[in-house]
Amino acid sequence: MITNTFKRPRPLTHDELKAAEAAFQGQPFNVDWSQSARAIYDGLAAALRKRQDDQPAFPLLEYRPARDWEGSLDECMVSQEGD
Repeated sequence: MITNTFKRPRPLTHDELKAAEAAFQGQPFNVDWSQSARAIYDGLAAALRKRQDDQPAFPLLEYRPARDWEGSLDECMVSQEGD
């Protein structure tokens, strides 16, 4: 017999919300918060670090088909000399 083990999520407590906000904002953990707040903070901080580590070293360039270009190629180039 299979039983449903999923529980309905409960609302976060005040300190759990504060811990989540702190993790997203890169702020330190407040030692006065509960153990459940610590678990939320640590989980979010680890996920955010992993997400940051997964980002490419160089940002991807936007692809624009040639038919969308306006002007000549020289006008689309960015001058490296600052003029």
